[in-house]
Amino acid sequence: MMEPLYYFLKVSACTMLFFTFYLIVLRRLTFFKINRFYLLFTLMISFIIPTLHFTVEREVVQAEVVNTPEISPVATITEQTFEAPIQNQLTVPLEQAFDYYSLLPYLYFLIVLGLLFVATWRLFQLVKHTKNSVEKINGLKIVSKAKGFTNCSFFNYVFIDEENLTETELSILLKHEEVHAKQFHSIDKIILMILKAVLWFNPVVYLYDKALEQAHEFEADETTSQNFGTPEYAGLLLRLAISKSEMPLVHNFVKSPIKERIKMLFNSKSKNMKKLMYLLALPIGLGLLWGFTVDVIDVLASAKNEEKVFTLVLDAGHGGKNKGAEVKGYTEKDITLTMSNKIKALAEASGIRVVTTRPSDENVSINDRTKAEGTILLSLHLNSSLKATANGIEMITSGSYNNDLKLPKSNSITYYLYKELKNITGIKVNNKPKLSNILLLNQSPIPGILLEMGYLTNKSDFDFITNEKKQDELAKLIVAGILVYKEKLPASEEMRAKFKKSYEEFNVKYTAWKNSELYKKLTDESKSFKSQTLIGTVNSLNYVKIGGLPTLDGFILKSNNKLYRIYIGRDEAKALLFKAGDEVSLYAPKTEVWFDSEYPAIKPKKVTVLKSVGVAPAKLESKPKLISSATMNVDTKNNITYIKKGIMEIGDVKLEAEDITWDTNNGIITAKIATIQFKNGDKVVSKSIIYDVKKGTYKALAASGNIAAKATIPSLYVVNKSPEIENPTISAAYQLVKRLKTNNDSLKMNLMLDKILLISGKVNLNVDGYALTGRVMQVEKDSNLITAHMATFTDKNGHKVNGDVIEFDLISKNYKVAQPVGAAYMKY
Repeated sequence: MMEPLYYFLKVSACTMLFFTFYLIVLRRLTFFKINRFYLLFTLMISFIIPTLHFTVEREVVQAEVVNTPEISPVATITEQTFEAPIQNQLTVPLEQAFDYYSLLPYLYFLIVLGLLFVATWRLFQLVKHTKNSVEKINGLKIVSKAKGFTNCSFFNYVFIDEENLTETELSILLKHEEVHAKQFHSIDKIILMILKAVLWFNPVVYLYDKALEQAHEFEADETTSQNFGTPEYAGLLLRLAISKSEMPLVHNFVKSPIKERIKMLFNSKSKNMKKLMYLLALPIGLGLLWGFTVDVIDVLASAKNEEKVFTLVLDAGHGGKNKGAEVKGYTEKDITLTMSNKIKALAEASGIRVVTTRPSDENVSINDRTKAEGTILLSLHLNSSLKATANGIEMITSGSYNNDLKLPKSNSITYYLYKELKNITGIKVNNKPKLSNILLLNQSPIPGILLEMGYLTNKSDFDFITNEKKQDELAKLIVAGILVYKEKLPASEEMRAKFKKSYEEFNVKYTAWKNSELYKKLTDESKSFKSQTLIGTVNSLNYVKIGGLPTLDGFILKSNNKLYRIYIGRDEAKALLFKAGDEVSLYAPKTEVWFDSEYPAIKPKKVTVLKSVGVAPAKLESKPKLISSATMNVDTKNNITYIKKGIMEIGDVKLEAEDITWDTNNGIITAKIATIQFKNGDKVVSKSIIYDVKKGTYKALAASGNIAAKATIPSLYVVNKSPEIENPTISAAYQLVKRLKTNNDSLKMNLMLDKILLISGKVNLNVDGYALTGRVMQVEKDSNLITAHMATFTDKNGHKVNGDVIEFDLISKNYKVAQPVGAAYMKY
């Protein structure tokens, strides 16, 4: 409803500029007919200009991405222009305050209707008097009238007070009103009456009405004075000047200012050359057209091509010596190339232009892959994991909401692909795309996604992706999703227009906030405690709505009777156990002022809980539940259960182990080669874990009987810690890597800060069937995580993975490719 008001404001701006030019330049000219046309035309064009819309594309080179100051950790622009990724969402009803501004359009149109009603009533009253006409003179209908509005005309009706006019004066007056009738000046009056009702708030429209009426009178005066003489005509104007009329629709003989009319009668006529001055109004019109109707948008060269020809850029992951994941002779590079060829053939048969970055088995650099120009990029990959349960098709996006609109377009691609892929059989399809910093997608000038077509290390996924019929089915569904994306996604101009509108609306609010007293107050307060340590209590937890879900991203701190907005990030917040009432300490290296916060904002490097209150520790005394097992034997006499490869739940804790002995009578659970997972995401991995269910305590032991190094044990879940846990020994990984030097003199060893051990050379580590090789290996005294550089990792099944940086946990045997070969982005 607010859009009509914005439109009328633009109309008012146009009328203001056009009338200013008339007032300064044209008003004194004696070209009365042209002045009348100018006033009417500029009024009409003022209503037309804001309805026009033109887009001018300016081709630019993609700029280097730079970090900009963050206004708020909360996104200010939604994805309503595009199809959002499909994911499960929780709708949270919010109580909204009544928006009084929403009443403004109704109030405006109510006033317009009232003014139009008044104008119609006046017109009706005027028409009633026209029925009293008694005679016609030169096409004019004479209405004799002694009271009210007299000596005036409406179209060809002339209202005359005959008793107070001589025969000569009557002839002059009729000639004057005849000019009004023949030039249809009354139509102008009706038009202005309507426009004054519509633009009642705009003072310029009333000036237009006055100026147009003067132009009418000047035109009629000029014609009449030529027939009867200027002095005589001026004398009649002066004699009748004392009469007035309150009817705005009529042309009263002496209603307009007499002084101006008499001066204009005796003024010398403007020279014809001065008619060229009307051309000076053209720059004003063009300026308004440019300002209100033309959108100049920066478009990358590839973006311009995108709008002309829809082109799919297919990227088959890996290639050449870079095999990617490898299982049972099947390599990632071969399968992605096969799928790329299948998708290409189907897409081209459907009328889609296709460009491939790797048409054969070769190693193509990231820079060369990003040179392909097109509309969207689809990078094909396969996943791998030491966890045999990891499975499914996954989609990964990257980008931003800037001029390229890469991220919303990428999310739209995942939406349409998922709608096609969700019904496929034989493999799971994850419905929530991951947003990650992928070099290929970031450097590419076009939007795109990285499609993980399953896990080679999962038996079910392996059978699916190596089956030719399933490959054909998957390729068909991928092409179907791309075809729907091509058909339904709005043009870039439309997207940019909607985003521009959103940004404009936000900027209005943001500018008002920057000029507010609250902003000045917060700015002064934030400077006062910068680089200080604050101690206080958690007043309340702070949630933001992400994807429809309320997500914790920090808390409100109360310190010295003042409140502060503490932002610790959504990922960090998930792992922390803050509660309202906890006493905390934090250092404020950086203080900020946020648009969405009424308190000064802080991003601390570390938050320390000094005192936890409000929630008692959760003991592990809930009845254990067996979720799954390979085998289970029960000793009914002693109430002991023996479990192989079991998964159990004990309260909020999940236990996975190769062997589990469950002593029901004594409440003791003994697990070997075990992992416990806490609700907050923390893990304890050990060769042996012993639970005392009744006490809510446990011990995590290494194979030697020592406590497992760096086992994370949150105080929320552990009530009585073993004394041994508080004094961990040097990690097994540190001792193992250190022994490598003893067995190989060619290796070089360095100890940094008496804590970090570096072994360089051709380093080979073999443990429990796993092999890790690298040029450099790094390990810390208190950690079982080994970091290998320029490395290769091989698991028990012979699966190989290469990477510039690979991390291997000696206890859990989990690995992570922290940095892939030749690039610093995920494991691709």
